[in-house]
Amino acid sequence: MHALLTAAVALCAACANRSPYTCTVSDQCVLGGASGFCEPEGFCSFPDPECDGGRRFEPNAGNGLGGTCAMGVPDDAPPMACGAVGQPACSGEPACVAGTFSQDGTCQQCVTDVAIGHRYVCQTKYDKTIWCSGENTQGQLGNGVKGMPELIPTVVKDAAGPLTDVTALNMGYEVTCAVRGASGNVWCWGRGGDGQLGTGGTPMAETPVPVRVVMQNGMPLANIVQVDGGYGHMCGRDTNNEVWCWGRNGSGQLGNGTNLPANQNFATRVLSTMGGTPFTGATELFAGGDFTCVTKATDEIWCWGGNYDGQLGDNMTTDRLVPFTATRSRSASAGIFHLCAVNADSSVSCAGANYHAQLGNGTGGGFNGNDQDTLEKVLSAPGGGPQLNVAKVVAAGPMSCALMQDKTVKCWGDTFFGSTGTGTGSQYAVDVLARTPTGATKLEGVDKLRARYPRACAHTESGTWMCWGRGRSGEWGNNKVVDRGLAEPLTGVTCP
Repeated sequence: MHALLTAAVALCAACANRSPYTCTVSDQCVLGGASGFCEPEGFCSFPDPECDGGRRFEPNAGNGLGGTCAMGVPDDAPPMACGAVGQPACSGEPACVAGTFSQDGTCQQCVTDVAIGHRYVCQTKYDKTIWCSGENTQGQLGNGVKGMPELIPTVVKDAAGPLTDVTALNMGYEVTCAVRGASGNVWCWGRGGDGQLGTGGTPMAETPVPVRVVMQNGMPLANIVQVDGGYGHMCGRDTNNEVWCWGRNGSGQLGNGTNLPANQNFATRVLSTMGGTPFTGATELFAGGDFTCVTKATDEIWCWGGNYDGQLGDNMTTDRLVPFTATRSRSASAGIFHLCAVNADSSVSCAGANYHAQLGNGTGGGFNGNDQDTLEKVLSAPGGGPQLNVAKVVAAGPMSCALMQDKTVKCWGDTFFGSTGTGTGSQYAVDVLARTPTGATKLEGVDKLRARYPRACAHTESGTWMCWGRGRSGEWGNNKVVDRGLAEPLTGVTCP
């Protein structure tokens, strides 16, 4: 740390006349990614073992204190925070909280993202490698083999070795697709009988190694920044905010103005009208089982594809072969057979299949519930009003979940496999609980939420991924085949 401060002094030589930086609380003290302490003098200090007190003032501290040793922590000062992402590693064990690791004395994120498939889960590591666990009958784990489940995550690789340039990742049913490198090419692996591998020519049944998606002319699909998929189709959004899709098309889920042919083994643009120009303006892409939606910068949600359960929320059950405006929202999500969207008043509404109570409207569950072909608000309690204060919604399979404005999570639906993370099924929004050594407590401090099929993962501000739901195929990568009824840390991938 002394070397860091010395370097900072040299860099600041040209700004010696700059006013000293003052602080009032330690949260204001950050230097080179390290957290510091606000000294009683009103200036920041940072750990330095060469000082008797263990800390040294930052180079621009005033009153002649810059770069000198601080006196030490006052007896009544709270302990300095350590162990979470961006904080110094703790002196004891563990040095960093679950899901993080110590790098140059600072705790760093280990797993940067999680993607959830039908009976498998993939984790993106900080070094852009992908590690997957769970069912592998179709080669969907991308480790070069297929067959038995993997109970501990294995790395995705091609003939050259592990993929190390993945910039985006997502799944369909039993197929995984990754965006790689600066070219934005898309590579997929797993099930391919419906053309969802996008390789052109005759569809491959399946592959346990990545293959590249191509366009109709045989050239690689490029400049993609996001991918997502459903039961038999995949889509990608490019740098021009256009959308490309490939795979199953019997319900018009490719958005190209037709449902023929039923399968398409190459990527084509989604069109704005039948036979018209390319659809543009997509800022976020999300796919359901047999339908696809995008968000526009205008907060409009545009959808196309299968509508047999009323999942497009247009008061109809007719498939849509090109995009139409389904609703307005800043956050929407496609479940397998339903759609949910956050409203302007912070409530959330859902439409589609409800046999798992995944619409949260006080009905359904136990494989018994009526479809809803218009968006209807999720309720907060039996006989209560709409659930408010929702920041983001994530629709899945037998349940839906919401990231709340206070950074807690609520879910509703059937709890088969523990999928709601609440300990019980519910036709209303209920708090997700985190398992503790003595019981359970409300899951808090969440800043990201992922959900699909009967499982979900929440990322906390400390750097831990907390996951719940089906695990009997080894999805959680902890060498176990058990479901999780409450949120527990995601393990299996080690760092560095």
